[in-house]
Amino acid sequence: MNNNAVEQGNNEYRPTKGVRILEYDLMAKHDSKMTKVELQLWDTSGSKRYQNCWPVIFKGAHGVVLVYNVDQPDHANELDECNLTIIKSRLPSHGDSLREAFSKYVGRLLNNLSEATEQEELTIINS
Repeated sequence: MNNNAVEQGNNEYRPTKGVRILEYDLMAKHDSKMTKVELQLWDTSGSKRYQNCWPVIFKGAHGVVLVYNVDQPDHANELDECNLTIIKSRLPSHGDSLREAFSKYVGRLLNNLSEATEQEELTIINS
C-alpha cells in the first residue's frame, strides 16, 4: 500500500515514512462507568521499503486498520499481501478461527467498498 499518507492543508498527500504515533487520552463508558482510556494510533508506511519493520510495529497491537485507495486497482492486491504479513507476524499457530474471521471481514469490507463505488457511479450517470 504505497499511498499510506497524511493529508496536508494544501489537499496534497505526503506518504508516511516509517511510522507516526498519535497518543490520546479518552473517557469511555465501560460496565456503566466512565473509564480513562489511553489510545495510541500508529500510522505506518505501506511502502515495501518499511515492510521489514511491520512485525515489530504490530507487536502488542490490539487491532489493525488497513487503509488503501479503491481507485488504484493494484492496491487490493497489496492489501491482501499486507494482510498476510500481519497475520503471520501476529497470530499464534492456533489462531485459525481468527484468521478465517478476519479474512471474511476484509472480504465484506472490500465488497461493501466496491458496491458503494458502483452505486456512486450509477448516481452520477443517472444525474
